[in-house]
Amino acid sequence: MEEFLREVKTLERIIYKSKNAHRSSLYFRKMVHVKRLAKKLVDTGVQRRQTAHIANSLQNECVASYIALSSCMGIGHYLGFAIGTMATVAKIFSLCHTTSFTATHAEKDSGKRADSESEDISDIFSKF
Repeated sequence: MEEFLREVKTLERIIYKSKNAHRSSLYFRKMVHVKRLAKKLVDTGVQRRQTAHIANSLQNECVASYIALSSCMGIGHYLGFAIGTMATVAKIFSLCHTTSFTATHAEKDSGKRADSESEDISDIFSKF
């Protein structure tokens, strides 16, 4: 949990420092959404069912943000920013996936399909 909070703080600082330059871009709006979901996940606390839902939403938004940030790589713009932010988003995804945020309720609701989807998503982030 401590490492998750540290990565969320890192993402908050990145957003704070680059708000003026990237405010209107899609990848920046996706990053802000990841930050909001991460803060909401930390604030929910004990409510297991709501926590599992927010954790799944956070993982999906991390993937969307990662893909949106990868568009900067192909163009060649803001490479340092893109690489650093992609690493932070991938770490948040990984920590959210491995910590107790993903409750057993989510696994029971989703069944085996969620296991195969999470393995596919983990494979995406493990390549980088």
